[in-house]
Amino acid sequence: MLRNATSVPLPVLIGLKNDLVENRPVFRALLYPFQTLIDVLAPHLDTLLRVCAHVLDPNRPDRVGDEIRAGLIRPIGALNAQSPEKVQ
Repeated sequence: MLRNATSVPLPVLIGLKNDLVENRPVFRALLYPFQTLIDVLAPHLDTLLRVCAHVLDPNRPDRVGDEIRAGLIRPIGALNAQSPEKVQ
């Protein structure tokens, strides 16, 4: 993934649902492109933001851990500064 983020099957990763065992590895795999190659994720950004909102919801049980949570919040904050309408 680090060498060729465009070859990662993003729809498959983003589309995983109800598999709590896989949350941490999936989000860990998404952190690099989400933090550095947001243009690679652009076609999937709406779906990814919905998934992140679900996973980061403080009213839900923690499903990703502090490290991944912080890794997701940083690029979402940057994206919010650029396109707040997307993040809302």
